[in-house]
Amino acid sequence: MAQAETGLVATYSAGKTTVRRVVPTPSFTLAVDESVHPQISPEFEAVYEGALKIVRGGEYRFSGDARIEVDGQDVAGKALKLTTGER
Repeated sequence: MAQAETGLVATYSAGKTTVRRVVPTPSFTLAVDESVHPQISPEFEAVYEGALKIVRGGEYRFSGDARIEVDGQDVAGKALKLTTGER
């Protein structure tokens, strides 16, 4: 039986073109005229989705240069109390 890939599902969109792939982290570094994929133009939108596994419950703070949601709520820069388990 094949094992599922671990990581996040990344959806890159530019106009009518969409590319999806599994990536280990929501990060990339590009020059102004580069793209994440040959079929996607340099001006694109990226959305990363996946499960968050909390090994030790406690208060967490998520930060980054993007909108960050957990359970559909904006959590960027905010303290968030999470219990052990998968979200």
